[in-house]
Amino acid sequence: MAKKIKFITYHSYSSNGIGGVEELIRSLQLIAETSGLRPVEIYLKGDNGHVFESMANVTKIKYPGVFYNFKFIDRINRALFLRRALDALDVGVGDFLVLFDPKQLLLLPAKVKSNCKIILVQVNRVDKLFKTMSSKISVWVLKQNIFAFTVYTDFDKKELVERFPFLVNKVKVIPRACKLKTSSETARHSKRLVTVARIDEKQKNFSAMVAIFKSLPQDYSLEIYGDGPPDELCRLEEIIKGVKNVRYMGVVRDVSTVLKKNSIFIMTSHYEGFGQTLIEARSQGLPVVAYDSFKSASWVVKDGVTGFLVEPNNISGFVEKLMLIGEDKKIYNYLSNNSIHFAKETEREKIDCLWEKVLTSARAGLESSD
Repeated sequence: MAKKIKFITYHSYSSNGIGGVEELIRSLQLIAETSGLRPVEIYLKGDNGHVFESMANVTKIKYPGVFYNFKFIDRINRALFLRRALDALDVGVGDFLVLFDPKQLLLLPAKVKSNCKIILVQVNRVDKLFKTMSSKISVWVLKQNIFAFTVYTDFDKKELVERFPFLVNKVKVIPRACKLKTSSETARHSKRLVTVARIDEKQKNFSAMVAIFKSLPQDYSLEIYGDGPPDELCRLEEIIKGVKNVRYMGVVRDVSTVLKKNSIFIMTSHYEGFGQTLIEARSQGLPVVAYDSFKSASWVVKDGVTGFLVEPNNISGFVEKLMLIGEDKKIYNYLSNNSIHFAKETEREKIDCLWEKVLTSARAGLESSD
C-alpha cells in the first residue's frame, strides 16, 4: 500500500487558537484531507487561546522544551526540534511543507529541501517579512527549493517580485478565506463601533483608537474583542480606563453574532499582513474605517465604496469618516450593500479552489516526473 503524501505545516502557535494564521492552517488541513493527503502540524506553543478542536486525523507535534530569555539558545533549540520532527516523519518525495517565515528555510535538512514541495505563505507585509538579512538570504540561496510563494494581493506580488525577480513564476495570489457565511442583508445602522484583534498595542495601536473615540460625540460606543498575554491585557485596560462607552469584551467565539449587534468596524493597526477581521466584518455588511497602513488594506476596503481608508495617524480624518457613516443612514446602507457584494471575493469555496489548484499542480508535476 502506497504511503499517504503528508501535508505538513510549521508555525509558532497551535491551530486550535484564535488568529488569522491559525484559521488558515485549519482550512488547509481540511483541504489536504479532502485531497487525500495526511495533515501534520508542527508547532511551538499551544497557549494562543485554545478555542477550536483539532480534526481527528491531524497528527500534531508540539515542541517539548522550555523557552529561555536568551534568544540565541531558543533559536538553536527550535531548529533542532524542527529537524528532529521532520526526521521522525520520514519526509519523502512529494510531501508538502508549508512555512510562514522565510528564515525557516535555513533550518531544513537537505533531505527535506530536496524531497518536499515547500510552500511559503505571506503572513505580514512584504517589507516586514524581509526586514532581516537572514530572510533575504534564505530566499536567494534556496530559491530552487521553493515550490510556491503565496501572497494576498497583486500589490504584494508586485512588491515581492521586485525584490526577487526569479520568483515571478512561483508567486500565487491567494487572499485569506472568510470563515463566516456572507450575510444576505445589510447591517443595521447605528453608532456602535467594534473591533476584533489580538491584544498587542505595538501592532494594533489601541491608544490611537481610543484617541479617535474621545473625539466622537457621546452617543457613540466601542466594543473591543480579542485575546492576548496578561501584560497586554493590563495595558489595554489602562488605555481605556475612564473612557465612557468603551469596553473590553474579552475573547469572542461567535464572531458573526458580535459583528451583527454592532454597525461599524474600525482598525488602527500600524501594520497587518492581510487583515483577516476586515473580511469578516465585510461579510456581515459592516462598513470599515481603517488606517491605510498595509498593502492589502486597499484591496479589502474599497475606499468610498465599502468603507474608508485614512492616512495613518490622521485622527481628525478618521473621526470625520466615522461621523459621515454614523450620522447618515443613506451612506451607511450604500457602504453596507457594497460590503456584502465584495465579500464574495473571499468566500471560502473560492479561496479553497485556489489552494486546491496549487496542490494539484504540485502533484501533477510529481506524477509527470515519475
